[in-house]
Amino acid sequence: MKRILAMTAAVLLCAFCLAGCSKKSGEGSDQVTLKVVTQFGGDDPASGLFIDMIKEWETQTNHKVTNDSAKADNVWKSRVIADFTTGAEPDVMFFFNGSVAQPLWDKVVDVSTIREVDPDYGKNIRESVLTVANNLNASGNPISLPVKGFAEGLFCNQTLFQEVGVDLPTDWASLMTAIEKFKAAGKIPLSVSLGGEPHYYFDHTILAVGGADAMNHNPRSVEEIPASWSKGLGLLKVLYDAGAFPADTASMSNEDSRTYFLNGSAAMYLDGSWFGVPADDTSGAAVTQKDVRVIPFPSYTESENQPGTVLSGFTSGWYITRKCWNDEKKRAAAIDFVKYQTTDEAIARYVEAGGGFAAADGAVTEESSMDSINRQFMQLLRDAPATPMTAQDNLDKAAFEIYLQNATALATGKRTPEEVLKEMAENNRA
Repeated sequence: MKRILAMTAAVLLCAFCLAGCSKKSGEGSDQVTLKVVTQFGGDDPASGLFIDMIKEWETQTNHKVTNDSAKADNVWKSRVIADFTTGAEPDVMFFFNGSVAQPLWDKVVDVSTIREVDPDYGKNIRESVLTVANNLNASGNPISLPVKGFAEGLFCNQTLFQEVGVDLPTDWASLMTAIEKFKAAGKIPLSVSLGGEPHYYFDHTILAVGGADAMNHNPRSVEEIPASWSKGLGLLKVLYDAGAFPADTASMSNEDSRTYFLNGSAAMYLDGSWFGVPADDTSGAAVTQKDVRVIPFPSYTESENQPGTVLSGFTSGWYITRKCWNDEKKRAAAIDFVKYQTTDEAIARYVEAGGGFAAADGAVTEESSMDSINRQFMQLLRDAPATPMTAQDNLDKAAFEIYLQNATALATGKRTPEEVLKEMAENNRA
């Protein structure tokens, strides 16, 4: 009987030891699941990398991540903000800063507060990046950890340009010539969804007229509206009247506008360094990277806008929400997750995968590992006489939405730039 009891005890002890030995950090009561929302979804070039980095972090910590990432368009921005109002906000997010994030300032934890718990949080990020104006809350504290900067440019299907026999545009006159020739050839000159995502044309038409200086305004009254803004937004009608846009520009989705460019129906497409173009060996792709040349948006008045000026900056970063912060178990995991995403090595991987430029001096990138689109953007930034931030990031969200709602009306002449800008200024309280 004693032998049976001894054997039973040994078996139970062995089972207990095995259970204890198999338990990893973060398992059982210590394990948490973080809900994470980012822009690394859809056709973002870094979407695959982000999935890999989630798996790596989960393996190291045994915590879990619910990845709710998507393509960052205006619908996505509004959905993320709406989730905060209903209590459905994420634990961690990679989201825009600037005026877009202002409604969330009291619902996220600023960097200074997080550093009181972990002094190394974001320590490698350049101070000039952390403290850029669009990353500060009302108290002057940084609100997010940026990873990489962006650049915007005009994507041109140079194969189509060669087939139609027209040069890539270098100024406004050559842009209008290209539009005329592509329209005559039955091609869409400039693919854009004015009814869905017209925001690139706000900044670039203003830039074309007023140059880098036009980006530095934040009008809160009619008297503060720069003349370059009125004249610049007037170019939407010039382009529309020239037949530059798709026939369904007012009703099509932004996904459709991308498709027109990527299937070879459109010659040009205005977007940022995150826009994904299939690699040359992508089976069945109508347009691949060898077909695409990225150029600065052409100047309308070269005396004001130096040719080659490229809109660029840091407009997104990693956040930890206050809801997550108030949960002690999740708090530690969230800090660790963001730190994993913002090491020098991680930042270099994000830059190499999705272009732009690193937010940390220690993030060493190899251009040879980048695709041709990202290398082109790096060259544009090197050659640019100026790299101003976008003007839209100065504006209150409600003010900028007035432009978004009226882009088609501006293009068709149903509303004047002066009317729309007056309404924007009256609603701009950022």
